[in-house]
Amino acid sequence: MVTPAPPGLHITTSCTISSSFAMTNVVELKVGLHCDDCIKKILKAIKKIQDIETYNVDTQLNKVTVTGNVTAEQVIRVLHKIGKNATAWEQLTSN
Repeated sequence: MVTPAPPGLHITTSCTISSSFAMTNVVELKVGLHCDDCIKKILKAIKKIQDIETYNVDTQLNKVTVTGNVTAEQVIRVLHKIGKNATAWEQLTSN
C-alpha cells in the first residue's frame, strides 16, 4: 500500500555528479509527485540517464530539474516509461 506524503510536507532531493560535459542544459519539468514511492521511482529513473550533472526533485512545486547534456524530450521519455506524466515547466509559465 502506498502512503501519500503528509499535507504540507516539502521534500527537496538533489544530487551533483561531478564530471565535465561539452554542453549543459537545464531541464525543468512539472511531474506529479504524489507519494514517496513516486519520488523513489523518479529518482531511480533519472539516475540512469547518461550525461546528467545534477538533479533536483521539489515536492512542493511538483518540479523536477535535471542539468547536463540532456534534452527535455529525453527526460520526459524516461519518466513516461515509468508511468509519470511530465510537462515542460516553461510551457506552464508562459501561458
